[in-house]
Amino acid sequence: KGVINPTEWSAMERFMNTTVAENIEKYRKADLTVQIVDAAGLPVQNAAVTLEQTNHAFSFGMSLGFFEPNSIFPGGDEKPLPVTQQELNIVPQIFNASMIPFSGKWVYLEPNPGEKRWSDLDKYVDFCTAHHMTLEFHYLSGITPAWMRRNPDPEKFLEHAEEVVDRYADRIKYWQVENEDSLLQMTPPVFKALRAKHPGIQLGIADCVRFWGATTPGTRDWEQYKGWDSMEWLKSQGVKIDYFGVHGHRPPGLWADPREMYEVLDRFQKEGVRVHITEEYLPPDGYPIVGPVRTGQWTPELRAEYFVRYLTVAFSHPDVDLVNLWGMAPIGWGPSAGMINMKGQPEPAVEALRKLFKETWHTHVEAKTGLDGKIAARAFHGTYDVTVRTADGREVK
Repeated sequence: KGVINPTEWSAMERFMNTTVAENIEKYRKADLTVQIVDAAGLPVQNAAVTLEQTNHAFSFGMSLGFFEPNSIFPGGDEKPLPVTQQELNIVPQIFNASMIPFSGKWVYLEPNPGEKRWSDLDKYVDFCTAHHMTLEFHYLSGITPAWMRRNPDPEKFLEHAEEVVDRYADRIKYWQVENEDSLLQMTPPVFKALRAKHPGIQLGIADCVRFWGATTPGTRDWEQYKGWDSMEWLKSQGVKIDYFGVHGHRPPGLWADPREMYEVLDRFQKEGVRVHITEEYLPPDGYPIVGPVRTGQWTPELRAEYFVRYLTVAFSHPDVDLVNLWGMAPIGWGPSAGMINMKGQPEPAVEALRKLFKETWHTHVEAKTGLDGKIAARAFHGTYDVTVRTADGREVK
């Protein structure tokens, strides 16, 4: 229903069932051998071994709102409500990562020169750390406070960036230095200083790259690959970026062709730049579906179906490390596009993603060791609990 071109839809389904499915098997799983030995190093035979996956190596993220009431109005930006206990209960049960969307923005951290407000960001980082969630910071150059906009100062930007990274570098893995060209010209010294101070740090930029190229004639490349020129300019300044954050929400309402998603992701892979998809959301019920694939209007059920397809494509591509969905709450995330509706009920997408991450893409193995004390399995990359029950009744985990 609503398919624009049945022939093309069939071709997309073949792509999903071949390239996408095969790449998940190839790039997100591995052959695993576990050998059980006793204290003397001898194989333990006929032991019952259970492998239970506890986390994914891939990062499936969900952004959260403020952890404290906030009276600052940044102007020109969305602003979600503080998180609810319902959100705090749901997120760590399903997701293993989070991109910090607002709590880390400069306008909230330092509304006036020298007035530092760390409390909300501290709570965000502490919550995610306690739940073993990978963190990405969005973003060091903004939203720029009014006082910085009135008097742009490269030294103040560098000082701010170093202070934030110094405070959280042990807990935040990924750092967006700039987003949508915010203070871009000031960033090369920041990249270089942070790399010198924190070797191995993961630094990136982000912009509104699109997974559909039906844009203004003659400007498709510029619009679809927005931010590519910034990446090239940084390279000319001797700056290496580790990843590019693709904003997944442009154009609003898009049902993307998985082949075109691959075309975009392949281009970054050829440049040796890893990809994060950092701000994916869908519009609310009744909003028109756009793009080359389907027509009609979005419904809760279509949102769930599309999120599963979209994340399956992203998970399958070898250059992608993280996908972050932009918001749980119904207010403050794009056009009311949160994962909880205005009645406070989780959208069908919540359960669909739980099943995808925790059941479809989950390894559970029960086997008995052979004469060599070994079991073998094909398993998703991640962390595991291994439980061993020996023939004489002992259990080790």
